[in-house]
Amino acid sequence: MSRKTRRSIASSGAYIFLIITGAIWLVGFLANQFLPGSITVYIWIGISLVGTAIAVSLGIRLGRRVRNPSVSPYVKRIVGFWLLLILYCIAVITIAQPLDSQQVTIEINRRGLPTSGGRGRPFLLSLES
Repeated sequence: MSRKTRRSIASSGAYIFLIITGAIWLVGFLANQFLPGSITVYIWIGISLVGTAIAVSLGIRLGRRVRNPSVSPYVKRIVGFWLLLILYCIAVITIAQPLDSQQVTIEINRRGLPTSGGRGRPFLLSLES
């Protein structure tokens, strides 16, 4: 059974999406670290759009080969989840109005961190005080 699972994962092409995501994160976070914030925003936007275009085109191409009729009921839920997540991130950024790209990253990441010490503050912020 485990051999069959490994073969189906390997033949599905999922590794390609992981490599694309890793390359995008590498370029984006290197830009965050070494370049000024005004340039970093445009780099993130550019590589995100390029990565999305690559992932969608590969997904369409690989989807024809791997498509399973029992998956279709879940597609609406998955797409809905991602759209809601994107809208949530846009709303958080709009309301918080961070000053630079590092603050945008911290703001998005801190929403999912557990609270520390019962103070109700995210763990990341409690390290600063």
